[in-house]
Amino acid sequence: MRRRAWLLALLFGALVAEAREPLPPLPRLPLAAPEQAPVAQPEPIRPGPLVLNPRAPAVGASPAPAHAPVPVPVPVPVPAPTQPTPTPAKPSAKPAAPASHARPRLALIIDDLGQTPERDRRVLALPATVALAIIPDTPHATDLARRAHDARRTVMLHLPMDPAGGPFAWHPGLPEAELARRLDAAFAAVPYSQGVNNHMGSRMTAQPEAMAWLMKRLQADHRFFVDSRTSAATVAAAEAQKVGLASLSRDVFLDDDQHPEAIARQFEAALSLARKQGTAVMIGHPHPATLALLERELPRLAARGFELVSVPQMIALRSNRAMAAHGKGGQYR
Repeated sequence: MRRRAWLLALLFGALVAEAREPLPPLPRLPLAAPEQAPVAQPEPIRPGPLVLNPRAPAVGASPAPAHAPVPVPVPVPVPAPTQPTPTPAKPSAKPAAPASHARPRLALIIDDLGQTPERDRRVLALPATVALAIIPDTPHATDLARRAHDARRTVMLHLPMDPAGGPFAWHPGLPEAELARRLDAAFAAVPYSQGVNNHMGSRMTAQPEAMAWLMKRLQADHRFFVDSRTSAATVAAAEAQKVGLASLSRDVFLDDDQHPEAIARQFEAALSLARKQGTAVMIGHPHPATLALLERELPRLAARGFELVSVPQMIALRSNRAMAAHGKGGQYR
């Protein structure tokens, strides 16, 4: 028994000693490169029938789940865009108003002002569109021009011309330099003058050279001219038209005859002319009978269907065209 135990101990010790000795190294073998797996080429896609519901079960397969399958949308052809058809405009219930002005229009100039303050005040009290033509060598010319300007009235130089006299008057035969000097002095005496009309002037307005010079000067000064037409031989408006100067010609004198009945007839004649041709330009003077008629009749014009406009407005309306009584085809004689 002891011998068996001794042999077992000896055998165990030998095994332990053998285990502690290092093992001989294994021989190194060359490593082979890993074999590359062939890349699978995708199969070409072959057209097949369009499957509306690929999840639908085949015949004999188990039933579908409880939820409904999601359908695959089928492409729908979209029609090409078309141009919208314009909607025709509906006819208006009421025709458009005509471009022309329905009411006949009148312009009024009062000449020979600056002489009598009481009459000047009455003219200033007339409607605001009435123009004031002031003689430069009157005692109240400058003061009236300033008061009229402050009241926003149209101020005009009533330029004396032959046969009128005085330091400002124009006469045939005066050199151009003297005409210019007298005109400048007249404008200084009547400040704020927007335009000119002739006081008398039956001889002077028939002079083409002098009238041509005057119109060019007024054009340069941005003023207008109104031909009072004191003579049938006047060329003033024709010369103004040649240079394109803003201008008018008088249609009706109200008070060549100062009787009240005659003034009333002339006033009605101006209204008749305005009805016929659309506009009329009147010239009057500060005579008592004239002022009385104007103070009575001007406030009634609107009720009678007329409109009283300023001289600049009338120039814009006529656009330098001659009226039938003054010219032919819109040209002044």
